[in-house]
Amino acid sequence: MKIPILFTAQPTAATLALHELQNALPGTRMERWITPGVGLAQASGDWRTLAGTLLQNPPIFLRHLCPAPIHIPLEL
Repeated sequence: MKIPILFTAQPTAATLALHELQNALPGTRMERWITPGVGLAQASGDWRTLAGTLLQNPPIFLRHLCPAPIHIPLEL
């Protein structure tokens, strides 16, 4: 099962935050950077497993994390 995840980090530490996310849930892959420090990834597994893993081993560089099951394209 794949779950889209939005995550944030300091722009200078964004790659390190992505690695923390990938270590917490192996198989997670980066979709794209939305802005510097804000990324969208596809996690392999489920939200509860990811949240539980991060609660047991708190990340250092990852600031915010939320599931993003709905994708609505915006045009400017």
